Amino acid sequence: MLFQFPLGRLSELMDRRLLIAGVPALSIPVCIVLATLNRPADHLLLLYLLIGLLGGLTLPVYSICMAHMNDHLNRSQVVAASGTLVLILAAGMTLGPTLGGFAIEKFGPEGVFYLLSVIAVLTGMTALFRLWHSPVVTENRAAAVAVSANLTPEATTMYPEASKPDDQHIGQ
Repeated sequence: MLFQFPLGRLSELMDRRLLIAGVPALSIPVCIVLATLNRPADHLLLLYLLIGLLGGLTLPVYSICMAHMNDHLNRSQVVAASGTLVLILAAGMTLGPTLGGFAIEKFGPEGVFYLLSVIAVLTGMTALFRLWHSPVVTENRAAAVAVSANLTPEATTMYPEASKPDDQHIGQ
């Protein structure tokens, strides 16, 4: 969870595609060390630190990908695209344990880390492909403001693009 804050802030300061390529690239050596760690039970502190680092480098990538996707969409496309990204995430969450089981069967317990390395390589390659074949988008990089469905007059001063509640529905 702690990695989300610095990586999220960094994604606001630089091209998100570079971050989407770089963060998985940083997780590859961590996976290799975890896969080749001799007698991990003898190095529990190192094991826990590396697993924490791997989680910190893996979990924020989804949020950064979602932010990158939203940079390329009109407001009317965001909900449908977010639903599609959630569907892709669910497919990955369904396939992941199956592929992980095959990796463990083929390579032993370290097979999971080899599989994560392959996924990191594919993620990085996809980000590099997007980097070379799509333009940089910077116009949608506004600070996010949480706005309730029931807006008050004070909220509309914070977020002028938001619509006010209909007066005709008040009290019904």
